[in-house]
Amino acid sequence: MNRRGGAGAIAPLAAAALTLISLSAAPAHARSSVVVPYATTEVWPAAIRFLRVDRNYHVREKDEPAGYVLFDLPENKRTYRAALEMVKTTDEDGRIATQLTCTITDLPRRYETTFLDQLALKVGEERGPPPAHRPPIAGDPPPKDSKPDSKPEPKPDDGDLNQLPKPPTWGPPAR
Repeated sequence: MNRRGGAGAIAPLAAAALTLISLSAAPAHARSSVVVPYATTEVWPAAIRFLRVDRNYHVREKDEPAGYVLFDLPENKRTYRAALEMVKTTDEDGRIATQLTCTITDLPRRYETTFLDQLALKVGEERGPPPAHRPPIAGDPPPKDSKPDSKPEPKPDDGDLNQLPKPPTWGPPAR
């Protein structure tokens, strides 16, 4: 039996394994989100104060109407680029809410989730308890699981003949 042929078959497998290991060690580019039960107009100032005052992060760019902030996050003698997005939405209780999405390049997702948890806590401390459920007003986004202006159609009872479809009214008149 030729031992050289056996060793030659192992080399490509070893190279493939090393490639997979190096790919799994690549930095994550995740996006983490959380929904807070406050309007975007209430969350924006708290988020800016959190970034500038509480954390002393350098804010590179911000745009309140577009709902984003670009900032630098220093960690272990290195600075990472980060983004915070704010989108108006409703929560599961039908209240006006804000979806906060954080992206921090080249750092694991746990940094984003920790950042969002701390920001949500800051907003809650500044704004107090979330408002109670209220009916939506004009301009509110629709709830996630509802259909606009649709009412559920009643199901016909199997024994009720009045629930059968009516004959069409178009066409030639009946004699």
